[in-house]
Amino acid sequence: MKKIKITFGAMLVASVTLTSCGGNSTNTNKKAEIEKERQESTNTSNDSIAVVAAQIRIQDSINVTDFVKTFYSALELSPSLNQKQYEEGGVQFNLNQFKSCVDNKSIFSKLRVSNLTGDYHDRYNIILLDIDSITDNGNQKVAYTTVEYGIYELGTFQNLEKLIINSNQNRLILNKWEDIKIKKMSVAEYEGLENYSEKDFYKTIGSINK
Repeated sequence: MKKIKITFGAMLVASVTLTSCGGNSTNTNKKAEIEKERQESTNTSNDSIAVVAAQIRIQDSINVTDFVKTFYSALELSPSLNQKQYEEGGVQFNLNQFKSCVDNKSIFSKLRVSNLTGDYHDRYNIILLDIDSITDNGNQKVAYTTVEYGIYELGTFQNLEKLIINSNQNRLILNKWEDIKIKKMSVAEYEGLENYSEKDFYKTIGSINK
């Protein structure tokens, strides 16, 4: 009986030991599964945040692109109205669209806007050729653009420009409009224009930094 008791005790110990080991293994596995699920959840959450952030950046880029197009188109009449101004005169330039892009803190050449929209605006044409790049600096966006100017009896000039745009409460407003450099110019072949330079162009069209 004693022997049997010892054997039973050994079996009991073994059983308890096995149960105990099995319990640790199960707990460890469950902890690992929980940790794995938590990690997957975190990864999914991070992925979702990254996707949303990317979507916001894309939307911001679209908004800035639209703003840039609106800004430049606000300074140019349709070809038919330009022709009418050239032939008949008296076509008034509506600046409401341009004014919606700026405020009293915006920095830009008043002379350039006057040339493009004033009484002789048919002699100064502006066309946005390309938006070269857009940089998102949070509440401030920077757009580099290639713009072509046609100036009556002077020629055509492709200009690299920089628009600094403020973003405030989902509204985009021009902060500053700068010139970078002339990319290409084709000067009219009139007497006295043989030495017409980049500096002369900026003086003619108006610039805040050239």
